[in-house]
Amino acid sequence: MHLTVSSRYGAALAGVGAGVVLLVAGCGGTGTQASSPTPPPTTTSPTPTPSPSPSASPSPSPSSSPAPKVTKAADGRKLSACRDLRCEVEVKGGDTIRFAAKYDLQAFHVQQIAKQTLYFATADSEGSGISGYVGGSGSVSTADAHIEITPLGSKRMILKIRPR
Repeated sequence: MHLTVSSRYGAALAGVGAGVVLLVAGCGGTGTQASSPTPPPTTTSPTPTPSPSPSASPSPSPSSSPAPKVTKAADGRKLSACRDLRCEVEVKGGDTIRFAAKYDLQAFHVQQIAKQTLYFATADSEGSGISGYVGGSGSVSTADAHIEITPLGSKRMILKIRPR
């Protein structure tokens, strides 16, 4: 059994068979060949059986890459989609999201977004509220809502709002 390894960093980790892992370090060249220390003379026929799994693994590999960076909100800039505390919107400084009168949280005001930091103020049904900021990704929770914040750049953010 031969294993051909190609790596730009000179080392690769490869799984061979069930439960056997082989670490191969190469010093130069693009291909290094390594053979198993005790090749079984008559068990070469079982090695083709794992061949269906390698053919199945290349298709999941590209799709199992890291999650793509969020660049669009599901509801876009339609802030009125948040009235029921269920939305995903893109906001910028000066935006105010208003919620239905049945909720304690009446409004979420985006005062400013600067250097991936969102400065905000809320208003509740009693005429008070809170103010604060979230740098980068984070969340804010009120009595009614949980708001996840994802930066899109230095001046825009995505807010994903869900009831608590």
